Amino acid sequence: MAVMIDKEQQVELKLGYLRELTSIIESGKLAIWGTKDVWERIQRVSDSIEKDLGICKPFNVGDITIKIDVDTTDFQKMAKRLSEIITEARERSESPLPNL
Repeated sequence: MAVMIDKEQQVELKLGYLRELTSIIESGKLAIWGTKDVWERIQRVSDSIEKDLGICKPFNVGDITIKIDVDTTDFQKMAKRLSEIITEARERSESPLPNL
């Protein structure tokens, strides 16, 4: 027969379990393969607590904001020079050719 406990009690039990797992890691008494298993359990318990508290949100790439600060001085200089070359070429093509 399953015992029903409310969400608050579930979270408290999970937090206690998380504390126990953390103390096992901090003790340093586990072999390397045991440490990996405990870290995986810590991750699962943490995920479960976040879900219970409603703070778990799936990661969405669209939620990422990247701020980039770029110095475009050189690009602007090259664009200006390119514009000047195009203008000069256009003017030359529109002017009549000298008599040879």
